[in-house]
Amino acid sequence: MNLIMKIIAHYIAGLALTMSPFLHSAAAAQVKDGFGMYRWGSPLPAMKEVFDLRLVQVRGEYEQYDTNIQVIEDVAIGICQFEFVNGRFCGIVILVGGRTVSRRLFDLLRKDYGEAHRTSPVGYQWLSAVTHVYYDEDRIGNAYVYVYSMDFQGDPEHLPARPE
Repeated sequence: MNLIMKIIAHYIAGLALTMSPFLHSAAAAQVKDGFGMYRWGSPLPAMKEVFDLRLVQVRGEYEQYDTNIQVIEDVAIGICQFEFVNGRFCGIVILVGGRTVSRRLFDLLRKDYGEAHRTSPVGYQWLSAVTHVYYDEDRIGNAYVYVYSMDFQGDPEHLPARPE
């Protein structure tokens, strides 16, 4: 594929994700090890405009960004933030309000990752070779979900380098 075709394909994929983020469709197929069509390790510039990323926190090599994501399938999202290390996509933080919405998000996670390991009365986790998902609910039913790459955790000097 020549450079112009790659640019056009990237633009079309980005446009599809902007109009309908995180939908399970041919245009924006969800990958288990990332978000939408973006896998762990995707460069920040490739995602910045698509998800209207706005920097909210920097801690050493890690950066956290607010996104424009308001709905995942039929689940209303309160907050969705992406994490990057050395400019590479490495994690997702999702907050939702209310037990009904939280349980719907839990069902989506179970559909994508299978049965969860219960870590507490309201805490669950899923582990794969590449991705760790943690789900926790507070007493009134609000949920916190952290999905992250196992490859991008740990000592900053052992993390993959920033893309050129």
